[in-house]
Amino acid sequence: MGYDVIVLPKSWFFEDVFSGKFDTLAEIINIAYDKPKNKYGIIKTSRIKNPQNLPGDLQYSEDKDVFLTLLLGSKEGFSKFEPRSFSENPFLSSQYGSYFGNLTSNNINIHLVDSKFVLDDEVKNRVLSTVGFKTYNGSDKETTVEYEMTAFTSFLSGIAPKLLEFVIQNTFKDVDTRYFDSSNVSTVHLHAVVIRDHDLVPYYEKYCGFHRFGQPDLTITANNEESPLEEGIEASRDFHLAFLRRTIELK
Repeated sequence: MGYDVIVLPKSWFFEDVFSGKFDTLAEIINIAYDKPKNKYGIIKTSRIKNPQNLPGDLQYSEDKDVFLTLLLGSKEGFSKFEPRSFSENPFLSSQYGSYFGNLTSNNINIHLVDSKFVLDDEVKNRVLSTVGFKTYNGSDKETTVEYEMTAFTSFLSGIAPKLLEFVIQNTFKDVDTRYFDSSNVSTVHLHAVVIRDHDLVPYYEKYCGFHRFGQPDLTITANNEESPLEEGIEASRDFHLAFLRRTIELK
């Protein structure tokens, strides 16, 4: 039983970059995002248009604090059922969760890797969920920091909100967090910009603790003009972005 959590730091996205470095992560993200893309028929392009430009498609840049977390089922857990090829069988039903147990600190091994880490098929075949973060320009208060979620994916039914809670507890609420001075920060705002037409607002509100906070929805035209999203998105029709936020009080 158990899990492995791999934390890809900012350096992984911008240092020791070689051709093909981002291919596996791009495949993981695209397979997850293809599910609503195919269901609703609004977005025509993959989430990651060009794997080599993965940081750009996630709107990661060197002037932001960024990281991405992958949740893997343990090798022991996966050994208890038929070998899984992620490319052929990415999505697992909730019953498979019993092979890995509860997502708690004493059942997880955390691996903070460096820029040279190779994300290979062995990792891909065990992936259950991902969530990434990047700094978000919002509050001018020195006591408040803001991050936007991205690459929020789930391949085991019901696991993604649990990964989010784990990251919140062990990153943003950790007094020794590496991302900001916790002695000066009292509030963390997590932002999620989601496609309303994909029925994501109720999901984020019910399962992830987000809520609307007064910023109106934004209509994105099919030609993606004046959009806050990454470049290169193609859509079959106009759609709408909803802006959600979750407030985490530290003290």
